[in-house]
Amino acid sequence: MEKRLPFLGCLLLALLLTLAGVRWLMDVLAHQQHDNHMLAKARQLARVVTLYPEAPPLPLWDALTADADVKAAALYVDGKLRLQSSHGELGQGNYQRVELQLPAQRRLSLIFEHHPLPWPMMLAILSPLALGVGAMLWLVLRLDHRQRRLQAGVSALEDAAASQTSPPGNEVLPKTSALLASQQQRIAQLEAQQAQLDGLMHSAAWLDDETGLGNRLFFEQRLATWLQELEGNRIGCLMLLELSGLERLGSDALSSGRQQLVALLQDKASQWPDAVLGRLDEDEYGLVMPQMSGRDGQLFVQQLLKDIERLGLPKGFPQQDWLHLGWTLYQAGDEVSALLEQAAMALRAAQLQGDNAAMAANAEGIPQVETGSVRWRTLLEQVLAKRNLRLVVEPVHMLEGDLHHLRVRAQLKDPKGQLIDDSVFMPMACRVGQEEALTRLCLELLLAKLGQARSRGQRLSFRICVDALLKPGFLRWLQLALMEVRDALPNLMLTVTEFELSQYGKPLGDALRQLGTLGLGVMIERLGQHSQRSDWQGVKPRVIKLHGSLVRHLERNSDQQLWIQRLVQKAVDCQAEVLAAGITSNEERRCLQRLGVSGGEGPLFGRGAQDPL
Repeated sequence: MEKRLPFLGCLLLALLLTLAGVRWLMDVLAHQQHDNHMLAKARQLARVVTLYPEAPPLPLWDALTADADVKAAALYVDGKLRLQSSHGELGQGNYQRVELQLPAQRRLSLIFEHHPLPWPMMLAILSPLALGVGAMLWLVLRLDHRQRRLQAGVSALEDAAASQTSPPGNEVLPKTSALLASQQQRIAQLEAQQAQLDGLMHSAAWLDDETGLGNRLFFEQRLATWLQELEGNRIGCLMLLELSGLERLGSDALSSGRQQLVALLQDKASQWPDAVLGRLDEDEYGLVMPQMSGRDGQLFVQQLLKDIERLGLPKGFPQQDWLHLGWTLYQAGDEVSALLEQAAMALRAAQLQGDNAAMAANAEGIPQVETGSVRWRTLLEQVLAKRNLRLVVEPVHMLEGDLHHLRVRAQLKDPKGQLIDDSVFMPMACRVGQEEALTRLCLELLLAKLGQARSRGQRLSFRICVDALLKPGFLRWLQLALMEVRDALPNLMLTVTEFELSQYGKPLGDALRQLGTLGLGVMIERLGQHSQRSDWQGVKPRVIKLHGSLVRHLERNSDQQLWIQRLVQKAVDCQAEVLAAGITSNEERRCLQRLGVSGGEGPLFGRGAQDPL
């Protein structure tokens, strides 16, 4: 034991010297990292300022300079102060001023807390590190000579080390661990605070405080977006539901009844693709059911009234004349205000019935679509037997006007020779159980053309049916099919909606991540269409696409701009590109460009030719 004490002493000394040097080095690097972060923030602020001819809006300037470490910021135009913000008085301490020259005779000036690199400490660090490394080398040389003896005494050495009391110098290791743990805890707290801020921004702009449903602004903007829809049969149902005669109820009974009603409406809305539910007033609710025919709308309304009347409502709720519903059909091109007025007239007509009732507005001239299951099953079976399906592509542009990628759509012909889009026949295929076979046929035709698209330098995207993707065995078939064209997969993206991602949750996320490991891209579209948010970052998409309702009159809505800016920052963190749908004006395009959105589609770019793939 006495012969081993010199070795153990040298080993402990080397470890203590090395750990002391590492701890000091971590402090130095943390200070340097802070300064680098502030310099990067100054450059980022400069890039945002250059997007504006003179100066950014004051709310955006305050949001960009709202940093605890930024003590003062100023923007000079032609030598004159244009914008300025200050966060407290400059006290004693180290501060650094950064000045950046910008185009158009502008200068950006920032003052922040500076942590100078302590070069004397660096010299002090080198001494214990050098001694520690030297001691370690000496130990290695000595241990090499005594290797045989040490191998025989490994067990005895471990027992002695375990039973030996640690000297006071070993407190460096727990302090270092505590420092790292505190830094990790602070990062987690900042991320949680940022997520909470995003949620508050989202709630303040779109959500009703009491029920969590979308508010009137949310509902009307989604309705306006559907009225600009360029895909599918472009029809649907608008429903207004109002409760009356509840003034005598107590607050507890009224709150409980509303909670049951909201839960039922959410369940009903979740059963129809892309449905939009909102609370328009204290006891008035709205439903938009895209691509719902008049026949389906009548059946839906009748069943909804029955389900509401069967609710176990609290004691005191009236039995009759408290529930009324007015509804109407719409088609693309209708005006929001006229459509809401038409549904409101139907609601008032229902209230005159003197009972729980529903009334439909006159919907003459609205085109109808055949929804009989037998006819659809027959038509789809014929298409599958003859493989009589064609693929067409539509361009999606960069905001500058160049081509970003081609969106692939499937079409089939009905017995009358009219083309039916996949946004119409795929939901019908899900009703009759043909979605897996149809999706497989679409993908077979698409993968056969993928090599040609790659040779032309084109990127393709295709909206996959989630019901088919989650079928047992389909995912395995798709993985094997993609392996055969793996070299061309960087040119292909499969598209799902944010609502589907939040509705199906982990099973859909796991399936998309498995496909992503093969090199296939994932696009999440219609982001922000619904009040529910999804964990789209966990899927690591290649592209995300904003819903058109977020883009509508964006240049006038600073809250919406700030929300999109935060979304773009999240997309940059997970290396995703941001597109937008429903762009109607150059003002919206320029605003999106300033916020970091790279491309999009909408009436501004035109309908686009549907060319065969």
